[in-house]
Amino acid sequence: MFGAPFARIIVVFNPDPQKTPVHAVWWLCAKLAECSPELSVELRATQHSGHGRDIAARAARAAQPSGPPILIVSVSGDGGYNDVVNGVMEVPGSNVVCTVLAAGNANDHRRSTGYVS
Repeated sequence: MFGAPFARIIVVFNPDPQKTPVHAVWWLCAKLAECSPELSVELRATQHSGHGRDIAARAARAAQPSGPPILIVSVSGDGGYNDVVNGVMEVPGSNVVCTVLAAGNANDHRRSTGYVS
């Protein structure tokens, strides 16, 4: 047995329903609970522009260098995901994996990854 793929999952999102479809956050949490009920899922709502970067950098600093990585999911558009990636990159050698659940209005990353809803 290899153990859990992630130490924990952090979901970063803007709580403003006009910015991020909040239903996407709840859908993701339900899917994670169904697929990996043993994993801790933490919701982190951003409070201001750039807050996602702070949340991600804090998580990256707290990540254990060995063992399973922390997964940070940005439920956002391009700006929110950019914040998360830049926050993780502030911490050299961090044990963090970033991904995005496209939920914004521009979503260049959604188009470039070929995601189809």
